[in-house]
Amino acid sequence: APLLLLFLCIGLATGADGLGIQFDNARIAYFAGSLALAVILFDSGFGTPLNALRQAAGPALSLATFGVLLTTGLFGAAANYLLDLSWLESFLLGAAVASTDAAAVF
Repeated sequence: APLLLLFLCIGLATGADGLGIQFDNARIAYFAGSLALAVILFDSGFGTPLNALRQAAGPALSLATFGVLLTTGLFGAAANYLLDLSWLESFLLGAAVASTDAAAVF
């Protein structure tokens, strides 16, 4: 099972609906979440074979570049017409939304 699934199960089992542990410290939750994310990303990257990276490099790079440009354009045009924003504001909003596409692809 992926390491992410293990962390999710631990969180569900020890949370308010599981063991009933009440927790309301946002700083510690942010630190624990960031630490868990670092471990998950390291484990995934370390366990990925080099051959799989070579196969995925072309599609990932094209999605991270052309996909972001396409999302920016479409979202910017939709924001201009639907929200009555200027073109500059619309494309700025589109660029802010589309910038997460590359992170999701990789």
